[in-house]
Amino acid sequence: MKTLEKMAYMVLGAILVLLGSWFSPMEWKNTDAQNVTPLVVDEIVARTLRVVDVNGNNAIILSVDKDGGILAVYNNTGKAAAGISVTNSGGRLDIFNNVGKGTASISVNDFGGRLDIFNNIGKAVADFRASELGGNLSIANNVSQAVGFFSVNNSGGAHLVTADRFGNPTGSIP
Repeated sequence: MKTLEKMAYMVLGAILVLLGSWFSPMEWKNTDAQNVTPLVVDEIVARTLRVVDVNGNNAIILSVDKDGGILAVYNNTGKAAAGISVTNSGGRLDIFNNVGKGTASISVNDFGGRLDIFNNIGKAVADFRASELGGNLSIANNVSQAVGFFSVNNSGGAHLVTADRFGNPTGSIP
């Protein structure tokens, strides 16, 4: 390459650098999010708001259904981790394991509160709930068959029922 051509390329490069340094700050003023005061609004109206992570997986979803509001929270693999929702009786909180299977649920029934516990494959293994007489505790085996039931009887005392692995009664204490 001849010296004159080299000098022409260097002059052209210098002009491009100067133009870039002159025009770039004008563009940066509009695109530099770090130096801009965040937009604050008084109200956002929507039926669903979905927040995703950098991979596009759901992180948080706020939505509504026929009973009311729902808040769903997801882990970093996009599996359900927790949820708060509304039922016909009141509120409900659900907690899930790392693969999205339900492990615990707290909810409201017609007499008060209820707590359900599930094993790692989502089968119900215990529940504690309010009843018209007081509290009830039910324990199930790993296939969700109730094998023990402890509750309050009609006279206000304790009542215990046991069952075999198939749910057939094996004993009862009034």
